[in-house]
Amino acid sequence: MTLRIAHIADTHLGYRASYLPGRDKHFAQSWIAACQQIVDAQPDLIIHAGDLFHHPHPTWGAVASFISGVRLLQT
Repeated sequence: MTLRIAHIADTHLGYRASYLPGRDKHFAQSWIAACQQIVDAQPDLIIHAGDLFHHPHPTWGAVASFISGVRLLQT
């Protein structure tokens, strides 16, 4: 039997850089794209290995991005 595993890490949702405006949106878009690729691959197991959020107390926007990705994964 073959077990297909999707592994993702270091998404750092909510990351902001003063010298790169909108960087948090790029990280959110990458998260959503990765979630869609996982859905398309139809793995048996999904592992997120850490650093989901960039800050210990994420912004509501970062949390909303996370929820959007998880909703894709629920399909």
